[in-house]
Amino acid sequence: MFRRVSVLAGAVVVTVVAGSAPAPAAPLSAGDERAVLRAEEAVRRDCSAALRPAGTPGVATRAWTATAPGLLTAQLHGGHGGDWDLAVFRQPAAGALAGSTSFTSEEQASAWVKPGEQLVVQACRRVGGAASVPLTLRLFEMPPPSPSAERFSLESVSISGLRDVARLEALGLDVTHDVGPTSATVALYSDAERAQLVGAGFESRTLVHDMAAADRADRLEEARDPELAVPTALPSGRTGYRVYEDYTSEMKQLAEANPGLVRPLVLGTTFEGRPLEGLEIAADVARTDDGRPAYLNLGVHHAREWPSGEMPMEFAHDLVDGFAEGGRIRDLLHRVRVIAVPVVNVDGFLVSRTFGATPVDGNQNATLGLSLADAAAYKRKNCRPPAAQLATVPCVARPVGLGVDLNRNYGAYWGGGGASTEPTAQNYRGTAPFSESEAEAIHRLSARLHPTVVISNHTFTTGGTWLRQPGFRTFGNTVPDEASMKSLGDAMAAATGWASQLGWAIGDITGATEDWNYFAQGSLGYTPEGRGPNFHGDYNTVVVNEYVGTGARAGLGVREAFLRSVERAADPIDHGVLTGTAPPGATLKLTKSFRTPTCQTSCQAPTLFVDDVLETRLEVTGTDGYEWHVNPSGRPFVPNEVWTMTCQIPGQPEFTRTVAVRRGERVTVDWRGGACGNEPPAAAFAFAPEAPRAWDEITFTSSSTDPEDALASLAWDLDGDGEFEDGQGGVVTHTFTEPGTHRVALRATDAAGATDVAVREVDVAPAPPNALPVAEFGVSPASPRRHQAVALRSTSTDADGPLVAQEWDLDDDGEFDDATGGEVTHAFARSGRQRVWLRVTDRRGATDATSRWIVVRGPGEEDESQ
Repeated sequence: MFRRVSVLAGAVVVTVVAGSAPAPAAPLSAGDERAVLRAEEAVRRDCSAALRPAGTPGVATRAWTATAPGLLTAQLHGGHGGDWDLAVFRQPAAGALAGSTSFTSEEQASAWVKPGEQLVVQACRRVGGAASVPLTLRLFEMPPPSPSAERFSLESVSISGLRDVARLEALGLDVTHDVGPTSATVALYSDAERAQLVGAGFESRTLVHDMAAADRADRLEEARDPELAVPTALPSGRTGYRVYEDYTSEMKQLAEANPGLVRPLVLGTTFEGRPLEGLEIAADVARTDDGRPAYLNLGVHHAREWPSGEMPMEFAHDLVDGFAEGGRIRDLLHRVRVIAVPVVNVDGFLVSRTFGATPVDGNQNATLGLSLADAAAYKRKNCRPPAAQLATVPCVARPVGLGVDLNRNYGAYWGGGGASTEPTAQNYRGTAPFSESEAEAIHRLSARLHPTVVISNHTFTTGGTWLRQPGFRTFGNTVPDEASMKSLGDAMAAATGWASQLGWAIGDITGATEDWNYFAQGSLGYTPEGRGPNFHGDYNTVVVNEYVGTGARAGLGVREAFLRSVERAADPIDHGVLTGTAPPGATLKLTKSFRTPTCQTSCQAPTLFVDDVLETRLEVTGTDGYEWHVNPSGRPFVPNEVWTMTCQIPGQPEFTRTVAVRRGERVTVDWRGGACGNEPPAAAFAFAPEAPRAWDEITFTSSSTDPEDALASLAWDLDGDGEFEDGQGGVVTHTFTEPGTHRVALRATDAAGATDVAVREVDVAPAPPNALPVAEFGVSPASPRRHQAVALRSTSTDADGPLVAQEWDLDDDGEFDDATGGEVTHAFARSGRQRVWLRVTDRRGATDATSRWIVVRGPGEEDESQ
């Protein structure tokens, strides 16, 4: 009936939500066995598939013999580093009795044992982390559970309105969510409860005479139905309910096989120390500069409601498969981040789904007829004991009815109606808002996101229903966003054929998951109560058919409803959008602190207040601005609240402003130009000519800018040595004497000392043949007198560039050391013929020299030139 999932190789990065470090392990008792297992290699494999022989790489084992009947719990304490998996086998080895495959190295696997049984605990080091891991083996001595003599029935109880629902709950009876205007389905676990119902004046009609027998029949039908021998129409092809190891193995498979699309999430730790895990699915999922809206899809807050976990798990498969195919799903995953947490109540689900197995039947998937409230297959709540001394007792062995209803433990209006203060009640709310680690983990997850739509799956109602806000009537019959809430609820209902109605229609419920998301964050929140005859009816009927749709809704169903809700999550008509510019490298942050009352009217206790903080972040990486899809700044009944928005460049102060954004509104918030502290300059330059040759003079011109218009200096590296010492200022010239590619860099510095460097490569072509210079000069006067000043002016030329030197020999001694430059003045001390020389040099080193005779007249001599 169950298809084992092979875990594929591939890179996995586990995202751990802040505050989700492993809880301290339960105190070790004298009977615990402790060991350290070691595996030098890490090898990806399915640890539960087979007991591996000694020496298998990546595997460590520990033999153990049961000394008494009871429940063995094997636990690895490897923390969140690396990935170890765990499996327990009976000798001689067959299939694994139990396994654990979290994303981390915190693993627990439990199995019922008989005296003398020989077991082997196998730990598999799959990815990185430490080469050794601590192991604890704990045996809780007790006989295995056996069926109850009491009969568990489902009864349709006649009511005259929702006040009767409250009366039934006040009697301590298990009122399901299958509530209509004239009847409510109630689970009765004994003849005494049936008598109590009659004694309170209620009339009832039996729907299921023996729920345990019906439950067993459903499991047998799933196993024997020939139509289920082949994969179903589900994305996974499954034919029966998952055990928890199936969920964790499949999530690991999806993450490892699709590292760019699926990111593993560890949200926190359950009461019994197990990681609470989920998946984030989005195109380019690891981006940190991403302002896409978030979408949450949660399952199994109530342990016995197995279909509620199947739906988000199948949806995760659907999204991964659909992304590869393109089209609608690929488009959605580019626009929305989808987060799926199939099992929130991990500890309770393990009790409900697998702890009914015994050494007698040898079937870990069996469901025994333990017809007691909140026990075995019918456990609803988490595993919180009412007293500390029971903390070391396995959840399955504690007195029945203990634990907290996680879907009554969330902070918004936690103290109102529809939640009990009695620890044995099925809807017990706990000692305080978010007192349970599982609810607090979802709380922390939501508070760091902007979930625009939240789906919290549940089971069951006879016809199926999509419940929307409000779940209680403290504020009246509807909420300010009724139009939006109803339109999406109706669209999902149209896909499934279920009803769409207000949450309080089945009776007030406070402290529910999506209540907090709506009243604290403005998220559109829904509770689908799956169609079915009981908490976990026949798989093909309540999971396969409902997910894919049948009859007139074939191809629609829950799958289509979820897709429609993701499309609404992406649509900014139901949330806000912040856009603007910000410096690259800056971190933007939105925060809001507020207090939520736990009760408004009809309070069961003095009103407490929940201090809440929402904080989300966005990193800016590019220069083209940001777009951030966010929830409204005001809560539904506190509409004038604002977000506190901050911008911070690493190493600089944080800058703050307030931002108001309403549902459907687009608001621009710009952070450039110094609004987020000093922004570094942007260095840039051009050069001319753009195609220079060797020996050409090249002009380099800066086009650098600074957002604050505060450039302090521009320094050039023209010779490629990494030192900015070859020029200063906005314009410099340089000549490369050799052809080839030359590196030129400009460093711009602003008034605050921030810098930016621009680098360009200059391709220099070979120079043409050198044209030789021609030396020429004139003399004035042409025939000077002795001691008269004579002007010597060069008229030398060079056809392909400037002259770099003009040197004079004025005393005819063969040395050009008497003057330099294009014009010199000289007086001759002697009369007679005097010879003057000029030598010129071009930029490539070629020279030319010329001379002239000058007749210098003495006293009384006439000018011979006339």
